[in-house]
Amino acid sequence: MRNINGKIRILHVISDTYSFTGPANSLLALTDHLPRNRYDAYVALREPGSLSSDLEARKEKYFFLSLPKPSGLNALRFILNLPLAIQRLVRFIAQHRIDLIHVHQSVSVWGLIAGKLAGIPVVLHVREILENRLFYKMLFALSSQTIAISNAVRACLIRNVPNCSERRISVVYNAADLTHFHPKKSDGKELRAEWGIPENARLVLMVSKLIEIKGHLDFVKSCALSRKRFPDAVFMIVGGDMPGHEAYAEKVRQAVHEHLLEDVFHFAGFQRDVERFLGAADVVVQPSTCEEGLGRVAIEAMAMEKPVVATQAGGLPEVVRDGITGYIVPKNDPETLASRITKLLEDPKLCAKMGKAGRAIAHQQFGVPEHVASVAGIYDKLMRGKNKGRRVSQ
Repeated sequence: MRNINGKIRILHVISDTYSFTGPANSLLALTDHLPRNRYDAYVALREPGSLSSDLEARKEKYFFLSLPKPSGLNALRFILNLPLAIQRLVRFIAQHRIDLIHVHQSVSVWGLIAGKLAGIPVVLHVREILENRLFYKMLFALSSQTIAISNAVRACLIRNVPNCSERRISVVYNAADLTHFHPKKSDGKELRAEWGIPENARLVLMVSKLIEIKGHLDFVKSCALSRKRFPDAVFMIVGGDMPGHEAYAEKVRQAVHEHLLEDVFHFAGFQRDVERFLGAADVVVQPSTCEEGLGRVAIEAMAMEKPVVATQAGGLPEVVRDGITGYIVPKNDPETLASRITKLLEDPKLCAKMGKAGRAIAHQQFGVPEHVASVAGIYDKLMRGKNKGRRVSQ
């Protein structure tokens, strides 16, 4: 039975506090585009950050749980505050007559536990690929329905929870805002001028925060190899240093120095307007060495009509179609990575053809309307089951 106003009330629970992460982007897509005449949204945040600022600007309803990030020196404070956060969530669910919870990250166990205690359906969004049976069994026990962001993630869940009901796992791809990531919005000329990149120079771009699993060192090596064929090429990493990974960031910068790339290599740091950088690029590279859940950067690059060279890592081959929208190469193989980059750099017509194909596939599979409709369908299905259960018990 719905609330008095006829709307389904959803409580979103998320661990990330920054608005530029994949989970935050998905949450904002839902709060922006779910029909407001059918759904009421509330958001439970750990603590303030750019995500709360974005929610405030959108006049969304949110509150804080006063939970620090569960790592480093904050680990003990997190453990001590966790029971209070769960208790507050359970009270909030009762006071606001919440119908279901959407937990946007596997680490947000406080949302799963609160939903179980409150006796309402819980949707869990799984975005990572791990081999941890105990962890995933716990997640399944606490959730009603799981959203996997790729078939690779779904396969991981089935491997780790062998006796699970596969009907409880729905694949819903991440989405890109195709009006925001549109080639006509940024041709790259202005950005190239800002960074002193000649208009006719070939620009190879990687977008990723500086952490080990993203493959920056392989990218730098592939850039050095590509430059032998294209001495006028320019290379760039868009993404900031991350706390706890400072030594790795320094290692990447040292690699640029050792490969004599300093005069043609830019570290742009964190940038909110990623679409401007994508618009300026000739080729976008995603050389992950981990098993990626999907690959949001690849989707955004395709939406901007850019060819993508990515590794055979988790869900990335579900985004990048080898030989159609770019190339898939083995992980930890900078030589093959460089060969595909140079193949694209020497053939602008091929780049344009792959870019057009990428934009078309982004429209077909990775648009916001399709993403929102799929998630709304899961909400509605759970609510029908919840209401049916109530009628039977009566």
